[in-house]
Amino acid sequence: MGEAKSEVVKLLPMINASVGAGRIMEGWPKTMRLELEGEESAFYIIIEAGKMRVADTFEKEPDLVMHGDAGEIAKFFRGDKDITHPLAHGQIRLSRGKSLELVVFLSRIIGAVHRKKGLSPSGGGGGR
Repeated sequence: MGEAKSEVVKLLPMINASVGAGRIMEGWPKTMRLELEGEESAFYIIIEAGKMRVADTFEKEPDLVMHGDAGEIAKFFRGDKDITHPLAHGQIRLSRGKSLELVVFLSRIIGAVHRKKGLSPSGGGGGR
């Protein structure tokens, strides 16, 4: 398992236990395919019924497809960096979906968890 996928998997129990993140995810059922340099293979982040999960395959077309540096995505999920920085610097990009959706919703979901953990609101997207 690569660095980005590992960070997502580690964060899943906290994401799914967070009432705030759950509320956000209820309104944003999406599937993201992450095709990242440094990962063993592509993987999916699936948000449905107010919960997030990770899968190696998914039977439908994803709503968003993300490409780029696995290390930059890992920093976002750890709460070390806001998702807007690697997007703005071309370290990650979307070939499907809208970057604004990614920034607003995923940042709010991850931000809700990191604020609960006591991390800086600027790490993990801030959710503002």
